Amino acid sequence: MKYVFVLFFSFFVLKEATAQIEVYHENFDSVLAPILPNGWSIGGDPGIGWHTDSTNSSGYSGASGGNNIVIRNNENISGDYELISPIINATGQSNLVAHFGSRVSSNFLVSGSTLPTLTYSIDGGASWLTLVYDDNDANSIWSLVNLGTPIALPADANNQSLLRFKWTIHIEGDGATTAGTYRIDDFSVNTAQEVGTGVVPGSSVEIYPNPVNDVLHVRGVKGYAEYQIRDIAGRLIDTGIFGIMNQNSVDTAAWLSGYYWLEINTTSDRLAFTIAKH
Repeated sequence: MKYVFVLFFSFFVLKEATAQIEVYHENFDSVLAPILPNGWSIGGDPGIGWHTDSTNSSGYSGASGGNNIVIRNNENISGDYELISPIINATGQSNLVAHFGSRVSSNFLVSGSTLPTLTYSIDGGASWLTLVYDDNDANSIWSLVNLGTPIALPADANNQSLLRFKWTIHIEGDGATTAGTYRIDDFSVNTAQEVGTGVVPGSSVEIYPNPVNDVLHVRGVKGYAEYQIRDIAGRLIDTGIFGIMNQNSVDTAAWLSGYYWLEINTTSDRLAFTIAKH
């Protein structure tokens, strides 16, 4: 899949490159724990369940860190608990995907609690439809869910002004002082398009292979060109200069699986490419 970005680099005039539009992003750092961000709500308890937390706050690799949102076994009576996003206006947007990181402590599932289901609504929360994704059940390790690949939303989510998301999780409240936790960090909704070998019409610059494993090649840069690479949340992860040669490369071996954006500032153009990392 390929992405379209505008918000991260909207001040650049880009040729017809693949880009991403960020429709919504929440890193849970804008409030003091345990308060939820504006518009977020919970269900299934009187207010003790889902909440922001400043412990274990480093987040998954590449995350913003700071607060995350958490639910604990030892704070809740056994039952189902809901975390509901605010209404997201996706009017005019299509090919939507969702992304977030999670952390599951070693004793969370042992107690009988389960990983959450994820549903979406296009009518503001009156009805809900299931999204299928792979969650992180690693032992106390932060990771992007869905094996790093954004969760594709069905076509009926396109061009909707009342889009919402809901996580529903079953808790077995064992009352232990060291009970487990489930955490979420950096939830985002973006547009997406299909990814292929990057060629910008009217430009000599080409990137390949795409998707990439270990080394991304950049061909056709004329003269020196500055480049920046950002992750799905818009954070800068690499920058440098391509030299005066037909062939340049970027080491991607240490990147996590997912999607990235390469911006190249040549003497005549500012180009942008979507990169998919295996």
